[in-house]
Amino acid sequence: MQLMGVLAAAPALKGQTPAPTPPAQRVSKEQVVAALATLGLVFTDPQIDMLMPTANRLFTHYETLRAIDIPLDTPPAISFSPVIPGYPAPHGASVYRPGKHLLS
Repeated sequence: MQLMGVLAAAPALKGQTPAPTPPAQRVSKEQVVAALATLGLVFTDPQIDMLMPTANRLFTHYETLRAIDIPLDTPPAISFSPVIPGYPAPHGASVYRPGKHLLS
């Protein structure tokens, strides 16, 4: 068990590169409080402090999604068709046949 502790501390003892600095916060505490007030919510300061890293991480993810170029002629994803393009569509009425394990 002591070996694990020594191995965990070894990189720090060798003078390895320090831990990366956290990214700058794009969403301020005041912005979070204002957004919560808009929704009619009131959080305590410790709750807001816990929320801040998540809000900033999600904001970064949202920016990444917004950067994806989607052509204007892309249809909206409002329906799903399980038919594979290039294969013929099934014909006739759909029939459900239970497996043998369900017939017993």
